[in-house]
Amino acid sequence: MPMLTVLDGTRLYYKDWGSGPPTAFSHGWALSSDMWENQMTFLASQGYRVVAQ
Repeated sequence: MPMLTVLDGTRLYYKDWGSGPPTAFSHGWALSSDMWENQMTFLASQGYRVVAQ
């Protein structure tokens, strides 16, 4: 499970798929990066790097 630890010790889970020009997805309260999975799969298959937190 990919995790990023920031200066205050908070650990953030993220998804990073594909390669090419990057596209970032960020969710709002009460949701998770899973809500972007369909869009991420499509864009990664089209030659984009997709990152979601």
